[in-house]
Amino acid sequence: MFLTRLSAALRRQDWPTVTVEFLLVVLGVLLALQLDNWNERRKDRALFEDYLVQLQADLHDDIEQAERRIEVPDDVLRRHLTPEQRREAGSSDLHVMSVTVTAVKPG
Repeated sequence: MFLTRLSAALRRQDWPTVTVEFLLVVLGVLLALQLDNWNERRKDRALFEDYLVQLQADLHDDIEQAERRIEVPDDVLRRHLTPEQRREAGSSDLHVMSVTVTAVKPG
């Protein structure tokens, strides 16, 4: 139907009608491309959020595993504490402190 009207307008050399029809086609294509781009961005954003949730869960699991594996004997830990830290930390706090010191200390 569209092509029939366009070819008839071309035969009659009705240039305003041809121009309007051409602009409608171009606008339709541009609108379709914009909608497709918007949909792709929406899907990418949803996928990114899923990745972030999974990454957070993986990091949480990794931290839990690392905390379970880090075990420093109290006597070794006491040698690395300042006298003030030794007085402040009771024997029950040393294990918790060892996890914190080891996890934060670089290299």
